[in-house]
Amino acid sequence: MHSRLVTSNLVSYVIEKNLINSSPDLYNFVLEKLHKDYYSDIRQCYTRPELLQKILQEIDGSSDKVIFSIKSDLLQFSDSSDIVDYMKKLT
Repeated sequence: MHSRLVTSNLVSYVIEKNLINSSPDLYNFVLEKLHKDYYSDIRQCYTRPELLQKILQEIDGSSDKVIFSIKSDLLQFSDSSDIVDYMKKLT
């Protein structure tokens, strides 16, 4: 259980970092959409990566770049099967 929590927190951090680095406005947009449309937050993007993907697809040109950045940052943790599984789900 502890390992899953750590992995979830790590993924959430990486998502937030990459959204902010891409654009603070993008970060705020994603947070608002998660809350407003899905009654959720960034932490839910670990168990439901499709939420992040749907929101990013609403924005021209951001989706592929941000997802690539997230996967690139997570690659260093690819010794964890949970991280590898998450990266496979995030397309």
